[in-house]
Amino acid sequence: MTKARSVVRIPIRRRGELTSLGYAAKKPVSQRIKALTRAVELYGKLTVFHKLDAVSKLQKRKNPKVSDIFYNNSRWVLKKFS
Repeated sequence: MTKARSVVRIPIRRRGELTSLGYAAKKPVSQRIKALTRAVELYGKLTVFHKLDAVSKLQKRKNPKVSDIFYNNSRWVLKKFS
């Protein structure tokens, strides 16, 4: 007998925190970088990374291009602020 897959939900506790700082996937790279820099100053690099990574995973099947943007930005945060 095989086990059924369990659904793992990623909790999004405080929506819009990155948006309030000017971050949006549709904006140019330079504006996203400025917003992410402000976010890291305010929330810390690990929190910002987790937020971007969660959205990337949630968008993977629905909107792969947006998922790639969030994934690349999450990796940029780790690389830049490590």
